Amino acid sequence: MKTRSWHHSGWKSLPVCVVSKALLTGVWTCLFIASCPAAIVLSIDYTLDENGFFSGDQGVSRKAALEMACEAFEGIFSDHLLPIVPDEGNTWSAMGFHPATGDPGVLAEHRTIPADTIVIFAGGRPLPSGNVAQGGPGGWSASYTQVAWIDQLMNRGQTGITDGLGNQLEEISDFSLWGGTITFDNDSTVWHTQPEANVPEGQFDFYTAALHELAHALGFGTSDSWLQQVVDGKLDGRYSSMGYGADAVPLHAAGEGALFSHWIDGVGSAGLVDLSWQPTTMGPYLSHGEQRRLTYLDALGLADVGWSVRLPSLPDAEGNRGALTRLMGEVRLREAAGAPIEGVRLLARHDRLAFESSSEVSGAYALSVYANTEYHLTAQKDHESRVNRGVDVSDIVLMRKHILSAERLDSLVSRVAADVNRDHSIDVLDIVAMRKMILGMRDDYASESSPQSAANSTNSTNWRLLDARIAELPDQASLEEVQAYEGRSFTGVNADFLDVDWLAVKLGDVNGDWQP
Repeated sequence: MKTRSWHHSGWKSLPVCVVSKALLTGVWTCLFIASCPAAIVLSIDYTLDENGFFSGDQGVSRKAALEMACEAFEGIFSDHLLPIVPDEGNTWSAMGFHPATGDPGVLAEHRTIPADTIVIFAGGRPLPSGNVAQGGPGGWSASYTQVAWIDQLMNRGQTGITDGLGNQLEEISDFSLWGGTITFDNDSTVWHTQPEANVPEGQFDFYTAALHELAHALGFGTSDSWLQQVVDGKLDGRYSSMGYGADAVPLHAAGEGALFSHWIDGVGSAGLVDLSWQPTTMGPYLSHGEQRRLTYLDALGLADVGWSVRLPSLPDAEGNRGALTRLMGEVRLREAAGAPIEGVRLLARHDRLAFESSSEVSGAYALSVYANTEYHLTAQKDHESRVNRGVDVSDIVLMRKHILSAERLDSLVSRVAADVNRDHSIDVLDIVAMRKMILGMRDDYASESSPQSAANSTNSTNWRLLDARIAELPDQASLEEVQAYEGRSFTGVNADFLDVDWLAVKLGDVNGDWQP
């Protein structure tokens, strides 16, 4: 049996958020939570709150504000983390600074962490003058018999951290963690715990502090992947540089030997909530009576750490430093002259970064992104309240005739609609899936899809959203050719793209009688 320990850079030095002047907040109640379940869950553990900071009536409002801050990050992250599951031969201990005492040591032993879950131990204690909160990622120690297990403990499935044999890479390009700790001052700080209300003079906004410290726990300014990008007091990050409009973003130095863990004081960015120009959450200071929200630059800094983030379409905010360009078009039902489709989500991806917008009642959409960058654009449609509307026996009759060669489906769009399991063929398996849908036995075709088609598809389970240029294909084109039209790539975008249109095909609606 072998033993190993690992402490993140931020864990060793506990890079605190010195908040004598400013720290920042936001009522970012998750723009994407309603339509997209959270990919990452921040689970707050209060078992080490030995000083009762989160107890009593005040504790209830503090917990509520902290949970709201968690939702802000859950709403923009799209990563996938593998679980941590100890067994008889592979055990581990979560290490970190105790939130109630500040002492380093073991926080939990042999704990199972579910997939896509990050555990944050929270509490309160008296902090040094000039500090209202502290936070950072945790470390760990482990005994193991399986190299694959220790490797997974270290990277949780993220690439760019280990070599696959449990050894940390010299140059780390990603970030992974089981969780961390955050601590709030319970001595001289008067906390304001109502995120939607203005902060009175003399009080510090708790939600702002929670956002700020959670970001540190998630690696902002505290991870090896961050520190490796710090050059001459600036973050030379690929994503934050896009938003800042320069090669690198200046960082704040808190003193000799500082880790450069904050944006320099005074840096602004568009807010993720109200889209207006405002100070960043991850600046070095927080003043009493002040409230800030997560901004684009804050989120881009987390992308530089290694998180995959999904953000709203960029606003044309006054003061925007990064050059913007727009992708615009319409979403129509089945054909260019079809009915407009509202509520289709357009997603422009650039590696770890994605921007999102939705089609309006007219079917039109506009998606603003950073210029001079490559993007892959896809479209997705969420479930309707009546998923089987437009799918009935008449559609199955047409499919039977097609399968028996009695009357072939002569329209490519109709054949796309008939291939509900997306295996590039129309057969009895599609009919069985449609019957289940008609009878209300299921509300999607996800489990009917072949593993390969499900893995390759970025579309909704009941719809195919296709680049409108598919109309250039002949009706006799194969279904294999359709998959290439589920997205569209743009290289070196530096001007607006117009008429980037999409066709929405409801799976199972072979005869095309569904109408919005």
